[in-house]
Amino acid sequence: MRWDEYQPIRLLPEAITNLFSAEAGFLYQDLSANKLRIILIPAPDPRHVGHKVRAVEVPNPEWYSKLYHAYPPHFRRDRSLRALERLILKNDQFFMDQNCGAVEYKYNYDTIYRKFIFDRLTMGHINYGMEESPNSEACSYFGFPCKYGDEVPF
Repeated sequence: MRWDEYQPIRLLPEAITNLFSAEAGFLYQDLSANKLRIILIPAPDPRHVGHKVRAVEVPNPEWYSKLYHAYPPHFRRDRSLRALERLILKNDQFFMDQNCGAVEYKYNYDTIYRKFIFDRLTMGHINYGMEESPNSEACSYFGFPCKYGDEVPF
C-alpha cells in the first residue's frame, strides 16, 4: 500500500512519523506565536483631524498566508491548530469524504497539513528568509531525489 496525504502518519515508519510530528510542532509554535494583529496609525496623508489608517503590527506566518489564500473562502486558524496538534501527537485521522453532519468531509485540515508537511520535507522550503533543504531521510523513504525545488508528484 502506498501512503498519501489522505492517510494518517501512523501508517508510516516511526522515523518518518517523527519527522512529520516535529515539523507540525514547528508550524504549531509559529502559528501560535504569530497571530495577525492590526493597529491604527496616523494617516500618512491626513484628510481630517485624527485621521488614522490600519497597519499590520504582527503578520501571520508567510506559509499560513499562502495556505489561507489557497483554500478559500474560509481557512481557519483554530482548525489549523487542532490539526497540527493531532499531527504532533501522531493522532491524525483518515480523510472521510462523506456526509457526516455539518460538513461533507472530516479531517480535511489533517489532509491539508500532511500534504503541506510532506512538501516541506521532500522539496525544502524557505523559513523567514532562510532556505531549508529537503530532508534526506524523507526523500529517501518516499523515493524522491533530494534536490531543492523539485516538483514531487503525489
